[in-house]
Amino acid sequence: MNDCIFCKIIEGQVPSYKIYEDDKHIAILDITPVNQGHSLVITKKHAERIENLTDEETAELFKTVHKVIKLINKKLNTKSIKIVQNNGKEAGQLVNHVHVHIIPFNKDEHVNYPEHRKPTNEELKALANKLKM
Repeated sequence: MNDCIFCKIIEGQVPSYKIYEDDKHIAILDITPVNQGHSLVITKKHAERIENLTDEETAELFKTVHKVIKLINKKLNTKSIKIVQNNGKEAGQLVNHVHVHIIPFNKDEHVNYPEHRKPTNEELKALANKLKM
C-alpha cells in the first residue's frame, strides 16, 4: 500500500527506531509513547484488520509479540506490560495496518479507558447466548 505509513517504514522509505525484525514482522518504538519502551509489533504483510490475517498469521504475530515483551522486560526491567490491539477506527486504530502496542509500566500508572458500566445479569446472559458458537 503506497500510502500506508507502516508499509513505508517496513520498506525503509520512512525512518523508524527498530528494535526487532524477522521475515514477517517488525517491532519499532512508538513515536508518541505512553511510557518509555512503548513499542509496536507490525505485520510486514499489509492487512488493515486482524480478521484479515489467517489463523496462522495471527498466531505468528502473537508469538512475535511474546518475543518482544520478553526483550522489553529484560532490557528495561519492567514490572508490567499492557498489550493493546486497536482493530478498526471506532476502537482507536489510527493506522489501517495490523499492529500490536506493547506498553511497559514500572509504577502504578493507568491508561484511561472509557467509563465502564455494569450490565445486568439478564443483559449478560442474552449477550452470551447471542455470541455463543
